[in-house]
Amino acid sequence: MERKKFIRVPINKKAKQNYDLGILREDELETLVLPDKQFQELYEIGLFNMINTECNITIHEYKDEILELDRIPAAIEILTKLISENDNADLVEIKKMLELAVSLGTIVGFDF
Repeated sequence: MERKKFIRVPINKKAKQNYDLGILREDELETLVLPDKQFQELYEIGLFNMINTECNITIHEYKDEILELDRIPAAIEILTKLISENDNADLVEIKKMLELAVSLGTIVGFDF
């Protein structure tokens, strides 16, 4: 059975508060779905290990994690570098999600 992973960006401060409380309303979140195969490709590229190291968090296959607003620019730099080295459309989509979080002043949730 495939287990999907979700990358979520709350669209405003109220949505962030709800997210922090575990309330996941579709109308308050931008969501990117990563099926197992895509997650594994990103894992093999080293994306999550690089973000973990640089941003001092622990994104893991069976753990939810939040990337706070002040750490998102470092993750964007990592994605920019990986995009230049890899032909993987998911990297571009994840970078867009991080940029969206910065523009909205919220966070990025990795719900794996």
